[in-house]
Amino acid sequence: IPWANLGITPTAGMTIGFDVGNNDDDDGTTRDSQLQTYGSASNSTDPSGFGQLTLSGTPFVTPTVSATAVSHTIDGNLNESDWNLSRSTTKCVTGTTCNNTVTWGALWDGTYLYAGVKVLDSNLFNDSTNCWDDDSVEVYVDPTNAGGTSYTSQDRQVVQRYNDGNLCAGVGSN
Repeated sequence: IPWANLGITPTAGMTIGFDVGNNDDDDGTTRDSQLQTYGSASNSTDPSGFGQLTLSGTPFVTPTVSATAVSHTIDGNLNESDWNLSRSTTKCVTGTTCNNTVTWGALWDGTYLYAGVKVLDSNLFNDSTNCWDDDSVEVYVDPTNAGGTSYTSQDRQVVQRYNDGNLCAGVGSN
């Protein structure tokens, strides 16, 4: 996520609001369940439940988020050496069978906030009009850590659907 799109110049020690979610479609209809790391099923309208990440080092990210000195290719492959996908997303906020395994990590540099998310899911679907009704990952960012119960102009929700070359439009996405 480009910092410029968030209207923020990152600095070490800065704290941002952040959350990772996973939508799970097990049967090819609509979303059967949703996991969040910190927030709730209302994350797309209410950032008050986001967790916090503190940018550490000279660029990096992961609840203290490390700075990265490694060039990252934004291609969906998490093969750069500095990824640490040790955070778990386990809070079931929608549905009764939250059966995916979701781990994630984040990094930063002066240009981007990087979010790496790994999902283990035995049934993968991309067949709905709404990307959140399919298997997808959601990343929520409150770059000023303002909290509140509604999005500000700088807050973002970014949704990446399984087997889709484009990001789905989320709140404030750009």
